[in-house]
Amino acid sequence: MPKAPRRKTSRRPAHRIRFLCSQQLADGSIKYHWKPSPRLRRIGWQNHDLGKDLAAATAAAIELNQQLDASLAQPSATGGAARPRYASLGEVVRAYRASDDFRDLKTGSQKLYGQYLNRIETWAEDGRTAIVHITPDMVQDYRDVILSGPRLNTAINHLKVLRLFFNWARKKRYISSDPATDLDIPATPSRTRILDLAAVDALKASATALGWPGIALAIDLGLWTVQRQGDLLGLPETAFRAIDNIDPADAAMLAGQDGIVRGFRLRQTKTGVWIDAPLPPALHGAVQASLKDSSWVIPMDGDAAKRRYAQGTFQKRWRKVRDHARDTAAAAGNDWLTAELANIKFHDLRRTGMCMYGDLGVPVHLITALSGHAVLGKKTVLDTYMPGNTRAACAGVALALRNLADRAQRQATNQKD
Repeated sequence: MPKAPRRKTSRRPAHRIRFLCSQQLADGSIKYHWKPSPRLRRIGWQNHDLGKDLAAATAAAIELNQQLDASLAQPSATGGAARPRYASLGEVVRAYRASDDFRDLKTGSQKLYGQYLNRIETWAEDGRTAIVHITPDMVQDYRDVILSGPRLNTAINHLKVLRLFFNWARKKRYISSDPATDLDIPATPSRTRILDLAAVDALKASATALGWPGIALAIDLGLWTVQRQGDLLGLPETAFRAIDNIDPADAAMLAGQDGIVRGFRLRQTKTGVWIDAPLPPALHGAVQASLKDSSWVIPMDGDAAKRRYAQGTFQKRWRKVRDHARDTAAAAGNDWLTAELANIKFHDLRRTGMCMYGDLGVPVHLITALSGHAVLGKKTVLDTYMPGNTRAACAGVALALRNLADRAQRQATNQKD
């Protein structure tokens, strides 16, 4: 069967009307378009289908060029050319996505912002609503609908992106006033959940019982390395390495059976901070076992290719592990543990681990060397002249293991007495 003729588009047609382009269709006929340059499209000017009549298309293109020239010649309040008056919200969203402000965001933030921007477009008639027609009352109604959902933190983040987007649109002169400038966004509730170590053990037991050793390993690593879920799931095999530059006494506490201190070297996605996270010797074997058939420290359980855990899959399985542990405790009649396992999140392990280190006598500056936090919760002179380092992180983990061993020995002695 003969192939249909290939469509052809000429950016320089014979009539030479600015931005008037011809396109040969499959049936051989010619169709005309007004196609502005990429720069003009980024500021809101759209392609126009001008039909198949050359005379009519030429007249329409001339009129569009006159509108364009008048708009570009009109100075704005901040200097420079004015924007088209009636850019749709969808066009402005696309302009924001193409801007340096959006591209400079971290990959995870771009993905999250993109999800919220998609919902904002859906709200604005799939992006067709002219952005200048969106009023503060409309934004307020949208806010109330978003906050009525079941997930408050998600709603708050959604509204923050909404406010940021309209502020960007105002700065870029797509709108003269920001309809979200007075948007009242609730403060994100501070999470203070700290788990008892018995609950951590119950979670690991449930992950193992459900056939997900990768999640059991992630629980151990979340507690002892105090790193975020995304950073743990993104650890490649190259991040697991031998660590040197350690005090000899700390090295003796951290070395595995082969006499080598091991841990992770990683750059935190959220902060950009490089940290070293030494591992207790008891975890060396589990990490080495997971790396036998995978290039990732925490490969996806049940995946034949042993790829890294997808965030969504991990979260779903985490919730099943949590619910299984809670149901198991309830079936055993352990009301305290059942309550302890209710409504916990993986991120709670980071806070729990830091508190565990503090309870084991590790000073704050050694804990922050491991966690990547600024000293005392904000950037101080200590962060500038004495930033967290490998030696400090190793000293903190070694001190915790030393004090934990001493505590266990005292408990054993007291039981004998």
